[in-house]
Amino acid sequence: MSLLCTTLLPLLVLGFIPKFSLSIEFSLNYQHWIVNTANITTECISNSTVCIGVTNGQLDLSWLTAVDGMSFKCTSPPLVTLVSSTVNPLPLALRFTWLQ
Repeated sequence: MSLLCTTLLPLLVLGFIPKFSLSIEFSLNYQHWIVNTANITTECISNSTVCIGVTNGQLDLSWLTAVDGMSFKCTSPPLVTLVSSTVNPLPLALRFTWLQ
């Protein structure tokens, strides 16, 4: 199973982002399925360019499509780092350090 993770480029003014949504696509043997909704709770310091995911937070996924017998587990994942730059508008990147 592989994870396709792309850079997110929303037109946002980065201040405090308590929660955001993303789309994830998985592929296995030329079969693809996607997550309909995914939410990560984050903690940001005001005027910071880096936000760290809550260490005991859950990556909450709801399947839109999935092959039979496949499941997703993410219990107390390690840190997920949200990185932004000083470019205006601010692009955001999502970096997973671990996915099971």
